[in-house]
Amino acid sequence: MNSHSDAVDAVLAAFSDHLEHGASRPTLDHLDRRDRQLVEDLMRLMETGRWIDPSASAPSLEALLAGTEFAESLPPAPSTSKVPVLHRMQKLLADVDPRVEVNVHDDGFVSFGYLDLLARFHPLDTDDPWLAGDALRAMFDADSYVDLVALVATQTDELLARVVSRYDVDPTISTASNRPARPPRPVLPLALAARSILEVSAPEWGEFGLNGGALPVGDVAELGAQIATQVVAEEAKRRYQGDKALAYRGLVGHEQRLVKLISTATGRGSSIDLAAAIDRFARQVA
Repeated sequence: MNSHSDAVDAVLAAFSDHLEHGASRPTLDHLDRRDRQLVEDLMRLMETGRWIDPSASAPSLEALLAGTEFAESLPPAPSTSKVPVLHRMQKLLADVDPRVEVNVHDDGFVSFGYLDLLARFHPLDTDDPWLAGDALRAMFDADSYVDLVALVATQTDELLARVVSRYDVDPTISTASNRPARPPRPVLPLALAARSILEVSAPEWGEFGLNGGALPVGDVAELGAQIATQVVAEEAKRRYQGDKALAYRGLVGHEQRLVKLISTATGRGSSIDLAAAIDRFARQVA
């Protein structure tokens, strides 16, 4: 073995020790041009064979698990282009009303809930918040608890939104009445669209003003009747849809019976299920 081969072997052995045990990287200053070129080529092959790229950053967990049996255990990540707008939507919706619960979901939408109301705000990479009926129907079918879907045009400065209900998507049967048809919901900036949802579905009640002056002390039944009349009248005027609309409108004129039912069910020793009793009563008068 000549001196050149000995020098090359010594450098390669030192480089192997550098890769295996973290020793200092060997210098090539003492090698002539021909051996230096040979060693550089061999060292590059040794690095490549060990999947080492000296200029690369540490791989992500997703990259390490890609193609393995553990890849599916990673949570789905929303599109990076959607993340900023989703958090912007969340902030705007949370500022609408302190009563609501607002959450960003990994599937790429923002939920907006209060009591039994649940709406989904879906961002669309467009300046027109519109989707075909089949696409909207699929959004409602994905979660039977969703009451409203709001389409948000993210290419608009104010994040214009169009709110859609199940009744706007599926065909319904209409009967003759003296009530005008419900107009389509207007396209509004995101915050105003959310506020309009609450105004219809979860209104805030102010103080009650009782008519007719002071009531005699202990006239609780009359007081209950007046409160029931005001509540039913106000709720019947709201643009509810489906069973909720029928229930409130059917209760108009039956407030005395409603108060009597509540008084009986909440009386001492009563075994009446108040919720079930009111449900049956509302169906009877609807």
